[in-house]
Amino acid sequence: MPYPIDETFATGIPAGFAQVGGNGSGFSATHNATAEAVDLVYGSNQSFWHMLHADFTQDFWFEVDIELVSKMSSAWHFGFWLYSNTGANGTGNYEGHRLAYNHNGTLHSWQRSSWTNGASEYNSLHGSDFKDDAAWLVAGQRRTLRIDARRAQAQINGTWYWIIRVASAGAVVVYESRRDFASLRPAIFGYGCTLRIHHVKGNVGSAITLGEVPVAGTGRAMLGSDLPRTSRGEDRVGGAAARFMPANLNRHNINHSGGGKITGTVKQKAGSTNTPVCRRVVLVDEKTLTVARETWSDPVTGAYTFNQVALERPFTVFSYDHTGGFRAVVADSVLAVPL
Repeated sequence: MPYPIDETFATGIPAGFAQVGGNGSGFSATHNATAEAVDLVYGSNQSFWHMLHADFTQDFWFEVDIELVSKMSSAWHFGFWLYSNTGANGTGNYEGHRLAYNHNGTLHSWQRSSWTNGASEYNSLHGSDFKDDAAWLVAGQRRTLRIDARRAQAQINGTWYWIIRVASAGAVVVYESRRDFASLRPAIFGYGCTLRIHHVKGNVGSAITLGEVPVAGTGRAMLGSDLPRTSRGEDRVGGAAARFMPANLNRHNINHSGGGKITGTVKQKAGSTNTPVCRRVVLVDEKTLTVARETWSDPVTGAYTFNQVALERPFTVFSYDHTGGFRAVVADSVLAVPL
């Protein structure tokens, strides 16, 4: 598969694009012609859909426009699997790192763990509870997930690490360092659920900056003073470190956070009426021209909400028609109202 990856699945799943890895039992990948997407059905086991011939030995990023269609297990979870055993393309091979949004009992959180090729899990760690983030809990909701990975060398002992950052709708939810594999292949992981994949993108390079390198000998990522700490702070297990971020904050939008909210509705002109639609909505800070938030409008009502944004700070809201039928709609000088 040549880079960059940019697949919308408008006409089908390209030959040789991806293949199931891990357990594979109960898994299926089917083209949904109506939605122009791929429906991935996952059984209650460790399975992932990895991008064939997409082996990265250097910095990379991978992004998925993903919709949670249904949940078949009370312990459903989904996210990314960074597959390291790239020479083995069939099922029964697991080696790599899993980073997934996990529902387990009353806890809803991001979890990272590593796996041996023989399916033994180690260095498992949960982050903060995101149970109030309703968009993760309701079937039919849609998000953009992005993972950035950068290889970095500790300054004293010469050890190499992968620095990994996961963002949900533009907000960083996991930031960690993991010990080195020679290469990693991005994969979409699921457990006990059906996911609809609308768009997959990826390329070499990473948004992680040069200053974000591990401390020698610890595997800890230096995140910078502008990153807030969660109530759980840092967790470190077996020489690896992870920092799980609040769902509404990241290193790019912390200066945009505050006690306000911005709401709106996305509708499409249909004759004499306006019909609510599901579209990608991006909030941009007018002073710095940086993305503060990103979400999708509700498919039934067309409503969207950006919570915990700064008051008395002007924003521009962009709504994009991913179907290509209309140009973007822009509203500038938008101010948040108190929560």
